[in-house]
Amino acid sequence: MVTMGKISLHRNGHWLYRVGTSVRTLAPGLTYSGGWHHALQLTFLVDERAILPVRQMEARATLVEVPLGSKLVLNMLFSSKEIGAGTAPPYELGGALAWHRRLRSGAGFAVIQRILPQDRYDAQIFTDVRDKLRINLTKLPIPGDIFAEAIWQNFDSVTGNAIVIVPVTPEVLQGPPDVPAQPG
Repeated sequence: MVTMGKISLHRNGHWLYRVGTSVRTLAPGLTYSGGWHHALQLTFLVDERAILPVRQMEARATLVEVPLGSKLVLNMLFSSKEIGAGTAPPYELGGALAWHRRLRSGAGFAVIQRILPQDRYDAQIFTDVRDKLRINLTKLPIPGDIFAEAIWQNFDSVTGNAIVIVPVTPEVLQGPPDVPAQPG
């Protein structure tokens, strides 16, 4: 089980994505209007069948209400310009400035937040992940003690770097014949 991933964005353009012992190199970022450079898009899909934790798992979290059938999209961007609360995101993305910092290199770093309806591409990613993923259970979990997300990733210099967090739904759970396939 992997509990954390890490993204390293170095000023020399060497960007890495680590999950467990796996390390992947991210593609060069896309360029947008206004001097913005796109590093990564993180998308969180929301599904009514998702297995959700009963208790909060992470102490340092920002809660964002996302309607069912929608997705939370976070775009991580760099700019050589000063970034402040009134900074407009590139028009190609839209959205709202959720977080910003001035980096040691002097570059600005910003996270742009958007809530969008899911589309056919999201449905395809969800189906691909659900069809390939199986979680084997050795005993029936106590409701709320099981929570999982799957990761779909694409690092491409033409379409950009994208990670999609896909909620795990009950149909991917498997156990011995005496353990029901769905908790609860």
